[in-house]
Amino acid sequence: DAALGTATNLWTLPMDPRTAEPQGPVAPLTSGSGRHSRPVFSADGRLLAFDHRRVGTSQDIWVTDADGASPRQLTFDPAVDASPSFLPGTDGVAFLSERGEGLGLYAIGLGGGNERRLAPLPRGADGARVTPDGRQVAYHVAGQDGSVNLWVMGTDGSSPRQLTFDPELVGFACWSPDGRWLAAERRRGENDHLVVVPAGGGEPRLLPSGTGKHWAHSWSPAGPRLAIA
Repeated sequence: DAALGTATNLWTLPMDPRTAEPQGPVAPLTSGSGRHSRPVFSADGRLLAFDHRRVGTSQDIWVTDADGASPRQLTFDPAVDASPSFLPGTDGVAFLSERGEGLGLYAIGLGGGNERRLAPLPRGADGARVTPDGRQVAYHVAGQDGSVNLWVMGTDGSSPRQLTFDPELVGFACWSPDGRWLAAERRRGENDHLVVVPAGGGEPRLLPSGTGKHWAHSWSPAGPRLAIA
């Protein structure tokens, strides 16, 4: 018998906030086995939340200091917990999970307590990200024709509305600091391009990114810049 294991870890690269140019070497933030993914910084840049899937356990939400120190597990439910977003004031983290009540948006305090369900999400929803003010959540979901598009609703479950109407895929979005825009990936065949979508609705604007796979991870708080992969 043979087993295949996958280990992915998070790394950090110091950058000049004015020019987005590197200021030093890359350094590891996490280590060990399992998969560390979907990292997101708190608004003040002091904390980092991420998914962590380990062999023999479910996927959970973890938080660490921005330099990788003091990692701690926040969620322990057997369900898969994913897509963390810091809530205003860094007093808690919102995340996507499928518990006994079905798929939904949940929140938990940074100390690991006060876990609560905020709102239901449609079956198959993924990539949930909460606005910096904590009032709205964006997510993507597949339609009956197989296309995947962005939706937005209140974090209390109010006023869900479809934001994009792409024939293939627009998803995995992240909010601008002022909550007015979403950066996302748009799929065309084997290529994933970057687009920017007005949060109020409107045609996605293609950003020059060439061929290949491109993913938007976060916006710079110092200006209209994107961290991408």
